[in-house]
Amino acid sequence: TWNHWRRTALREMSESAGLSEVHFSPDNRSTHLGSPVDTVLVRGFLARSATAVPTELSDHHALAVELLMQLEMDPAADSHAAIDEPAPAR
Repeated sequence: TWNHWRRTALREMSESAGLSEVHFSPDNRSTHLGSPVDTVLVRGFLARSATAVPTELSDHHALAVELLMQLEMDPAADSHAAIDEPAPAR
């Protein structure tokens, strides 16, 4: 968002909700007064790519984001075990 108050409020609310902003490089998102007007927020995903595609059909550029799901690891699990390896008997 382009307004300083709104940017601050969005950052505070997203941080409190555990959301992360996706970064665009190069950043070709639509802007107003020099600031991007659109934001993509994620939780539980990593952005593999993020692209803003200019269009004449809207005053906002289209945003395309490729996401990878983050899988939470069980801290007790062996992170080096093969996927098909059977669990050890107890």
